[in-house]
Order: sequence, then structure tokens, then C-alpha cells
Amino acid sequence: MRPRVFLSYSAQDAGDIADRVEQSLTRRGAAVYRFQNPQHSGARFIRQIPREIEAADYFVALMSPAAETSETCQEEREVAVHVRQFQDRDFIYVFKVGEVTPSGWLRTQEWIDLTPPVDDARLETALDALPLTPMPPPEATPQNRFRNRDDELRHIGEALTTSGDNDFWVVLSGPKLGKSWFLRKVKDRFETSTGGGTSLVDLRTLEIDVRYSAVRLLCLLLDVEEPSGELSDVEMNRIVGAVAKRNKPQLSLLDSAELMDPETATELRLLIDGVHRRVGETPFGDTRLSVVVGTRREDEWLGYRVKDTTVRPFRTVSLTEFGTSVVRKALVDTGLTFDSTKLTVWTDALHHMTAGLPALIVGALDWAAEFGYASVEASASDDTFDSVVKPYIEKDLLSIATLIPEGGEKLSRQHKAILAAFRVIAPYRIITKSHIKYHLERDEQFEADLAESGWSNHRDLWRAIEKSALTKPGKSPWLSQYPAIRQLLYRYFYRQNTDRRATHDNALVFYKQWGGGNPAGMEQGHILVECVWHAAMTLCCDDRADIGTSLPDLASELAARLIRPAMYEPSEWRDYVRTLLSDDKELLRLTEPYDGLFDKVLCRVCDTIGGGD
Repeated sequence: MRPRVFLSYSAQDAGDIADRVEQSLTRRGAAVYRFQNPQHSGARFIRQIPREIEAADYFVALMSPAAETSETCQEEREVAVHVRQFQDRDFIYVFKVGEVTPSGWLRTQEWIDLTPPVDDARLETALDALPLTPMPPPEATPQNRFRNRDDELRHIGEALTTSGDNDFWVVLSGPKLGKSWFLRKVKDRFETSTGGGTSLVDLRTLEIDVRYSAVRLLCLLLDVEEPSGELSDVEMNRIVGAVAKRNKPQLSLLDSAELMDPETATELRLLIDGVHRRVGETPFGDTRLSVVVGTRREDEWLGYRVKDTTVRPFRTVSLTEFGTSVVRKALVDTGLTFDSTKLTVWTDALHHMTAGLPALIVGALDWAAEFGYASVEASASDDTFDSVVKPYIEKDLLSIATLIPEGGEKLSRQHKAILAAFRVIAPYRIITKSHIKYHLERDEQFEADLAESGWSNHRDLWRAIEKSALTKPGKSPWLSQYPAIRQLLYRYFYRQNTDRRATHDNALVFYKQWGGGNPAGMEQGHILVECVWHAAMTLCCDDRADIGTSLPDLASELAARLIRPAMYEPSEWRDYVRTLLSDDKELLRLTEPYDGLFDKVLCRVCDTIGGGD
């Protein structure tokens, strides 16, 4: 995979030298992104500039008088500095191409002189400062030797190889949950079981202009020649004919679809649907076209209507974190000799360290092997968290691309504001606009970050949170975060037990206020469950020896505050709350070390609500 270079300059007085820099870097094997490229014009490319800076391996600023005062260049430099500071990456290179006096942070940056005249030899010598080396392909980390997504693979594999209408699928996954590995497995199994043809397109490996061309992406997915001009009816017929005449099953897979903007995704979906429908109308009976899309967000692929056109729906397979059984098997597969007690202890420790995220499990196993499995206690230390978990959180979970996937202006400031938002919601298992508003009213720094972001109010911030890759909508009128990711962010933002206790105390105050405002009936049950959860977390933070009696008492007090909806009989309401609590796997795991505590909490809550037999 070629190293990526973002070239920041002003065409007003540095266009010629920028052309020469791009040509030289391209000859050296780099993929160069420059906004002034005519192919990159338009509003959607402007929105993606900060994202391209974050994705770049090198940020090259050509400093000239016009670049110094250009708002666009200033914003690019601001984003680059933000990425450097937040991700602790030294990737900025500054070249002086005109008479400019360094100011601000530029004074602390080494400048490479490229002021005129610049012959070819001088240019090449200056560009040697960039240590251009081929980048590893996506997910070129040690192969995940234990990813056993057998149930999900079986589900989607059977649908793709049996008759029916299940030809379109979305593989929905949070960051680093094994989506790319899963798509490759689907591809391999399809080839083995059907003998059909496959194509796999990974947007991370494509130039940016290809990502924003629905026609070019369609042709890559279908492995057909691109049209020389517009996609006319004649060209569409050619594409349909090329696919149909293969007369065998075909599977097209698209990875990292979240890198497209919504407009391109919508256009591509309409094109795919059109080709699929027309291929089905041809006399080539053995031809069957299936499409699998891997993405962190599924909005553009859901529903039956796109731009007033009825389309075939995509079905969803969601990838979640692994349980302890996968970690246990990975430890067994190391070939080391663990007695049963030590195996259980290490399984639990590594699973807690990683929250079951596949990419982190690999790193945790390598960490444990490096230190010879000498100290299981070290797995919970701050040093281990900082070396194994923190880089993944900052580079993947909290990146601009993850938190603000659609890009925008003032992105470094917006990134700061949305980081503050995820800090305050990290302790919560469900989130609403009311959560954000509550904390904005009480957190001056959070309020200041929002004011500087360019977003008008908490509703704008909420829309950004909804679109991030870390949240997922549910059937209820609120959002949730992927549990494993939420657990890691909670430990990242709140390192000390005193801070953790304070956040849960604050959450209890919020929920009591929310519940006291007489919300809709069904919400009362969820508010109670969340209050019990935060009460349990508070006691655990204090390491209370009396948690076995304190938590049931607290749960009973909370249940007494519950307002039963008038539409429910007491027994119906009690049974509903019992079901909510019984289904709470996180609360069950939290109370598991305390013999019978979960059942005690359940009984006390139900007894308090009443309702008879």
C-alpha cells in the first residue's frame, strides 16, 4: 500500500512548485492528495479535507505568502497540528517556498528551504527529508488466529448460496471488530461452495477521487471496464451484459464503505440495484449477483426507498465483541501449559483488558507472551493500558474519521467538542439529547468546547453523535454505544476510582431528575434499571464490603420512586421491570462475584413494586 501524502499549498503563488513536488513524490511511490486538483473540487471534497489529513502518513505544507494568509491553508495546518497532538504522530513537514516569517507553532517546526530558484537536484534533495516507505496493507497486523465468527459466517453464507431474495447484505461493525477479516472469509467460503466469481474492493486502498465516483466503484465491484464518459444507457447495457454472460454466481464485496459520503453511497446503491434487477431479467439462469457491504454505519443501505425509487433492501449482520471463551481458546492455542486455575485467571484478565475486541486481544496476547505471563496483576496496570489499549483508542476509536465520518469545516474544533461529549457520556449505557444538555449546563469546559466548534447548540452536537461510528440506534428512542467500546472509553477518560464514582453519582442525579419529570411510561422501567446499574458501579468504585446488603437496599429505594404508568396493572408493571432487569447481562456480570446478589436485587425490586402473584 502506497504511503499517503497530503499536500497543503496555495495555488495563488505556489502552484508550479506544488506540481513538481507532487510529480516527484508520485515517482517515489506516494499517493498525493491535493485539494486544488480539479477532480477534488466541490463541497463534499471540502468536507473531507480534514479526514484526508488524518488518513495521511505525511502532511507536507508549502509555505508561501498566500498560504500563510489563506483560510483554507490555515485550517489544514490547524487540523494537522490537532492530529499530531492527539495521536502523538510526527508527520508534519514544512517547506519554505516563498518569503514567509514563521509564526505560532510554525516557529517550533523545522523548515526546509525550497525558495526559488529550485532546480531538480535541489528539489529531490529537499524531498529526501520525507522517509517514504511502503505502508503495510490494511489489517496487516499479525493475522488474527482465533476469530471464530462461525454463526455469522454460516448465516450469511447460507443466504448467499440458497435460493431466495437475500442477495444484499450489510456487515455492520464498530472499529476493529474484525469486519475486513469477516469479508475475506465470506469471499473464500463463497468461492469454495459455489465455484462462482468474486471481487473485493477496499476503499482504504483507493484514491480519494475513486471513493467519490459511484460509477467507478460499481465497475470495480463488478469487475467490468469503466465507461470512457458518462454512464449512458448503452454503457449500462454493456455492464449488465458482461455480468450476465458469465452465467455463474458472483459476489461483490465492498469494505470500509463508511469512507464514502452519503451522496456517493446512495448513488452506488441505486446503480447496484439497477444492475441486479436487469441481470435477473436476462436468460442466463445460472447468473446470480450478490453484494456484501462492510461498514461502520448502515444508514445509506437500509430501507426500501432511495430517492423516491423502490430498491431491494440490505439485510444486516452485526459483529460484536468476543466473549471469554474465545480468549480462553487463544491461550490454549499458544501451546503453553496452564493449569485450570491459571488459565481462568489469565482468560478473565485479558478479556477485561481488551473488552473482547479482536484487534486488542491480539495485542494483549503478544504483551503477555513478551513478559512470559509473569504477572497477571500487571494486565490491570496503567502502564499496560497505556501501551496496549490507549494507542488503539486514540488512533481508531477517537479519530476524526470515526467520530465525524462525514467531515466538515472547523473540524479540529468540532473534534474537540465531540471528544468532550464522548467523555461525559462514556459512563452511560443509553444516551439522549437530555444527557448532553444536562452536562452542558454543568460543565463549563464542555460548554466552551461546543461554543468554539461552530455547532449552534446541543442539537447540532447530538446530530454529530448520532452519525459517529461509535453509536448505534436501537428500537427505543435513544442511542447506545457498542458495550465493549463504551467500557474502554470509560476506562480511558476516567482513570481513578474517585473520578469514576463521581461520574456515577452524577448519573444517578440525572436519572432521578429525568424520572421525576414523569417521562413516558415505558421509560420509567429503563430509568430504574440504569439507576440500579449506576448504584452498583458506585459501590464497586468504593469497594464496599457491604455491597451484598447495600445494593438491594438502594435498588428498593429506587424502585419506590418509580411511577407506574396508569395503563398497566401492578402485576404487569412488575413483570415488565423484572424482565428488563433479568435481561441485563452487564449487571449480572457486575454482581456475579457476590453470591446471590443479582437475585437479591431482583427480588427486592419486585417486592417493592408489588402487584401480588
